[in-house]
Amino acid sequence: MEVFVAVASVGSFTVAAKELNTSRTALGAMIDALEETFGGQLFNRKRSVGISLTTNGERLLPLAISLLRDAENIGHEIANTQDLSGELLIGATVSLAGTVVPHLLERLAKTHPRLRLRIVVRGVDELIEMLNVGGIELLLSYATSTPVQKLASEALFGTKLGVIAAKTVSLGEVPDVSVNQLAGRSVVILDNAVNRQNLFDYLRRVAAPEIDVKYRVGTLPLCIEIVQRGLALGIVPVFPLMKDQLPESIACYDLNPAPSFYRASISWRPDVSLSFQAKVAIEELRKLCLEQVW
Repeated sequence: MEVFVAVASVGSFTVAAKELNTSRTALGAMIDALEETFGGQLFNRKRSVGISLTTNGERLLPLAISLLRDAENIGHEIANTQDLSGELLIGATVSLAGTVVPHLLERLAKTHPRLRLRIVVRGVDELIEMLNVGGIELLLSYATSTPVQKLASEALFGTKLGVIAAKTVSLGEVPDVSVNQLAGRSVVILDNAVNRQNLFDYLRRVAAPEIDVKYRVGTLPLCIEIVQRGLALGIVPVFPLMKDQLPESIACYDLNPAPSFYRASISWRPDVSLSFQAKVAIEELRKLCLEQVW
């Protein structure tokens, strides 16, 4: 089962063999034996497009992942130890990877120093696909489900769009910025689907004047750097953990009219057992969010 899950999660026999420290030939033989046991192919094998799960493979995958995690969880129960080890795979979208994830890692390093974590930073669509095939166990994003895959999700905190600007840029001594003040100014935004959708929905809703989106960037640190250099105003998701990372030279403003809130969530597949490591991470995220002043 471990071999099957490894191949499904990385989409490659060769890569899975390297991760499991075995040969490609030996791994292929184990998959062949597993397919013979279940009486049908688990993977489609096409050289032009690589491998993918068959219908039988898709049915088996959540059961196989749950079986492996349940076995590991039993081991933790028997050992009755609070000092977790092993590896937890978490996917995070760009804006949350640079803000929430470092705080989570710091907390887990204190409470479970032997726990290893692999953080995958991608767009939300790619992360959902990775979650679907077992490439990650938890997803930190603004998504809660997809048309074909319902996710189990827990809302962590609300966020809304705000404006960041270098303090050398004159926007007035006020806590908020009118959307009309953005007209004629260069703007930088985070170039991901959720941020774009929320921004353009907001601009339509308030009948805002045309905004000059001069820069679309993939990471929050780059967005902050552009703002700090006075090249543009930033329109970004604003929440306490994000504000904590802003340099002293940057001011943060509310938008007026106020945008709608949207929720950052931690998600997982509801048909797959969660590992002890994942449960601990979720609990630490709950505590982290409760401690913030919103």
